[in-house]
Amino acid sequence: MRISLPVRVFLAVIAGFVGYWLIYAGTPTIAFGFAGIYAILLVLTVMAFILYFPAGIGMIVAFLIYLFVFDPYMSRHIGRSEEFRDLIGQRTVGKFTQDVTPIDPSQIRIVDGEMAKKIGEKLLGEESALGSRAELGEMHVQHVKGKLYWVAPVLHNGYFAWSKFSGGTPGYIKVSATNPNDFEFVRKINGQEIHIKYQPNGWFGDNLERHLWLNGYMSKGITDFTFEIDDEGKPYYVITVYARKIGWAGSDTVGVAVVDVQTGDIQPFTPEKAPAWIDRIQPSDIVYTQLGWWGDYQDGWFNPSGNKKLKPTHDALFVHGTDGHGYWYTGISSKGNEGSISGFAMVDSRTKEFRYYEVAGTTEDAAQKSVLGKVKSMNYQASYPILYNVGGRPTYVMSLKDDAGLVKMIGMADVGDHSVVGVGDTVQDALRNYASAQNSKGNAVLLDDKIKAKKITGKIGRAARDDRGGNTYYHLAIASEQGKIFVGDSNLSQELITTQVGDTVEVEFASNSETGFIQMSGFKNHTLGIKKGTTQSSIEEGDKQLRKEKEQGQDVKEADSRWEKFSPEEKAKKLEQLK
Repeated sequence: MRISLPVRVFLAVIAGFVGYWLIYAGTPTIAFGFAGIYAILLVLTVMAFILYFPAGIGMIVAFLIYLFVFDPYMSRHIGRSEEFRDLIGQRTVGKFTQDVTPIDPSQIRIVDGEMAKKIGEKLLGEESALGSRAELGEMHVQHVKGKLYWVAPVLHNGYFAWSKFSGGTPGYIKVSATNPNDFEFVRKINGQEIHIKYQPNGWFGDNLERHLWLNGYMSKGITDFTFEIDDEGKPYYVITVYARKIGWAGSDTVGVAVVDVQTGDIQPFTPEKAPAWIDRIQPSDIVYTQLGWWGDYQDGWFNPSGNKKLKPTHDALFVHGTDGHGYWYTGISSKGNEGSISGFAMVDSRTKEFRYYEVAGTTEDAAQKSVLGKVKSMNYQASYPILYNVGGRPTYVMSLKDDAGLVKMIGMADVGDHSVVGVGDTVQDALRNYASAQNSKGNAVLLDDKIKAKKITGKIGRAARDDRGGNTYYHLAIASEQGKIFVGDSNLSQELITTQVGDTVEVEFASNSETGFIQMSGFKNHTLGIKKGTTQSSIEEGDKQLRKEKEQGQDVKEADSRWEKFSPEEKAKKLEQLK
């Protein structure tokens, strides 16, 4: 049956109307290289078929040419592998103990996102008026006035909740990342109630992504919708804006859109001009993908042998440095040797500055297994390890949780030797056990150059012994050092075993240790007057020389490894500079 032209026009209009609402609902980016173009072509093809069959055939041909010719050609990697490899930016080879300051134990992150979510949901569930209409959004960790917090918004839990309370949801929940007993439901800022109107669970114009789409971001790539608060506690959504930098591929961050969740006001910033309180500008998926390209194309696109190929060991993990900056961290392993790492990458989450540390060692998964092996009978689960500088050594730190998700213990494992493990009920206990394990291996936890060793001499006012977890610790109070308890074990010095109240001793410790329980890095009892024999002195001198040679050998190994990664052109340039 032949359909009249007016009917065909009417059907085409209906198809266009339906297509518009489908695009409105999906909010695709309408630009070449993005999915929105496919949506537009599909709607136009359907309309063309209805209006004029030959035109519909032509649109199908155009659609297929775009899909199988233009898009693959503009997104190809062959012949452009160097561009993809270099998209992550200039790699700087860092030295871990120089770049990463030893962590303050009070700032070690023991609460992971899963536990923070459970604490937040429990807190929200205690609000009977909210339980039926609200849910907790995604938790994100951020630095707030020098402290680490997990922060999540309270969101609508469906259409009917939104339609009844379209003015917004009441506030957000904040959970300390270092203390599971520190949490808060924030409803007011400076006496003013918080109403989160623009959010992912909003509908129509209140939906966060659609709000951006309708206000200037329809043709821009947007991703990583992160809820953050400024230093005054005011809530925002920070959204990464990205563009295709290599044809229709090679996504790279070009800025952020900061949305006031209450008013909907949108402020665009470049990465360089973004407010200091914003932690995340570079999203994890873009950083991880670019690191993958950097590793894949070390020796070009055509590399069937896999020579020099590197790969991230896991998705980029968001961590905070002692400088307060956010970083995306991942271990780096060579292709075919995924059981260990050859180093790790830290990428600044604001600037994308890329530092690579050539620290050979174990993977995060292996470190988890080593730590859990220490408490096998407990059936605990380990949080994903976070890398810290503990006394000058790269160390994986993780929380050990029971089936209810509660933190029961803290575990630490040396990156270079995952058999060196410390586990304890608290961070301080774990640190002491970890230091003891290092001492027993002859790898004393040394102080970093940025934190000098401090020595004091005084008389013992009190002394106590603590037997715990198969280890014996000696606690000493020196009369002249109020508020300090010095802790060590016999692996540090055999003289600790026979030290008594009244003895004059010399202790060595980190100069940044102010009060509380302080881990000793050196100990000498002057009252005992034990003199070193010729053999002992010779052994200690030999040990010092061996450590020095080991460090020098490691530096040479790192230099050789860096040299091998230079291209022939870079090698020639370096040699020319030395002439």
